[in-house]
Amino acid sequence: METVKQRLESLYSEFERARGPAWREHLTLVAVTKTVGPEEVRAAAACGVTDFGENRVQELQRKIEALPDLSAKWHMIGHLQTNKVSQAVHHASMIHSVDSERVGLEIERHARQARRRYPLLLEVNVSGEASKGGFSPDQVVRFVDDLARKDSVEPLSIVIEGLMTMAPFTDDEAVIRSVFRELRQIKESQAKRQERFLDLKHLSMGMTNDYRIALEEGSTMLRLGTRIFGGD
Repeated sequence: METVKQRLESLYSEFERARGPAWREHLTLVAVTKTVGPEEVRAAAACGVTDFGENRVQELQRKIEALPDLSAKWHMIGHLQTNKVSQAVHHASMIHSVDSERVGLEIERHARQARRRYPLLLEVNVSGEASKGGFSPDQVVRFVDDLARKDSVEPLSIVIEGLMTMAPFTDDEAVIRSVFRELRQIKESQAKRQERFLDLKHLSMGMTNDYRIALEEGSTMLRLGTRIFGGD
């Protein structure tokens, strides 16, 4: 069976072919650790992984506490309830899954209390699937408009650094590609705006089943679990 090291070496070779020798300047690998323990996290870190993602705030906190000596950035990538925002802002370097205006404004409130500028990504439900959360493309525009009005009164304590999405789980590559392409187009459109709270440099898209398509469509952040740690 392949080890974490072997899987990562294979991935790094893919990334170099796709983005060139300096791929780390343009691509962040977020190793999703929701099904693995601290020792597997250490194994990935020993192979150069610096960013890790968790779906639940409690598990993110447990991993950080279990690995106090590990120099790493932790990303919150799962659905975030408003009553968990304070913990998420405290423990996570970035939240990818800001899926509603309510959650976004709650992060702003806690970031302001902490006197820090907090980076986040807006989760966009590009495919419109009822089973997925996230802003619709139109809601993204309206939310940014609303934030612009608030920022003109008092500078915001959040900075939107990009967008995140999940493509439908399908074998139809054309469907997957269209979702990733539309997210990139939304980012490019909003990036033209000159707002203090916008720094749209990231596209968090691509998981184990579709990361190669995401790479082709301009992903800057891949969220990979099984591809690194194995399992079903």
